[in-house]
Amino acid sequence: MRRRARRRLPPAIRVLLTGAVVLLAAAGSAAHVTAEGELPTAVRTGGAAPLGAGDAFDAAAFERAVRRVPEAGEPMPGVRALVVPHHWAAGSLIVAGLRDLEATAPWRRVVLLSPDHRHAGQRIGTTSDQGWATPYGRMGGDEAAVASLSRTGLVASRGDLVAREHGIAGLVPALAGYLGDARLVPLALRPDATPGEVRSLGVTLANLMGPDTVLVASVDLAHGVPPAVARRHDAETLAALADLDMRSLRVWGDEHLDGRMVMAVVMAAMRRAGATRFVVRERSDGSQLPGYPGGAVTSYALAYYTTDLAVGRTAPVR
Repeated sequence: MRRRARRRLPPAIRVLLTGAVVLLAAAGSAAHVTAEGELPTAVRTGGAAPLGAGDAFDAAAFERAVRRVPEAGEPMPGVRALVVPHHWAAGSLIVAGLRDLEATAPWRRVVLLSPDHRHAGQRIGTTSDQGWATPYGRMGGDEAAVASLSRTGLVASRGDLVAREHGIAGLVPALAGYLGDARLVPLALRPDATPGEVRSLGVTLANLMGPDTVLVASVDLAHGVPPAVARRHDAETLAALADLDMRSLRVWGDEHLDGRMVMAVVMAAMRRAGATRFVVRERSDGSQLPGYPGGAVTSYALAYYTTDLAVGRTAPVR
């Protein structure tokens, strides 16, 4: 895990060094991340007032995941977009994905896409060019990229709203720990975009995607269904993502995917960017977590889109 451009330390050691600060920053956070986090108090650095993660970031879960996940990353050849959960119960998948991104390339820009869970944005997308204050350093915003998104007329800039979205704020400290030298473009998407709006946003994102820009989709898979149903729905969802099948996403609900509009926009960008291969590194659900009490689950995937034709396609769901 890298903080800014300093020499990399083993993740477990870095967590020990910064653990007290992380825990203070996330005091009062729940093990289950919800959409009800309060807007954090801004931390001033150099006269600016960067956003913070507040109680959306589960520091204890992050620390456990860093200890569990091996330090050595597995590069993702040709990666253009990464899919990770936004629920810290699946923290090992989040940490492994960011670790592998760090091992793949030095990234200059990260576009972090999440559902707008509250439907709070007045437009289809909400973004901000403000920086973020985290226990792992300050992650800067990207004014040029935010301006490009705003020019579509589909995206508004509201730092207070993106700071309240747990699919964004809950992942930013982990992003800063692994990819802190990159500038961040957060983008929370409402679920009611039209196909034309999806295409427009996808093209805009693809135009931002040089070799040092990567998309990170913060989404969970099946919600509130029994484990057997989750496995069946996940197989359908992952197949649709591999086939860039946006039609299925428009008719499904949260029982398939929490983040349908996010993935529709990502797929539109991938079509434009020429990334048509989809690789699933891991899939899991709540029934595989310690202490599972039975009943309905949420499921998760670590996956990525790539332009590397030598990389295989989606793995089977087990």
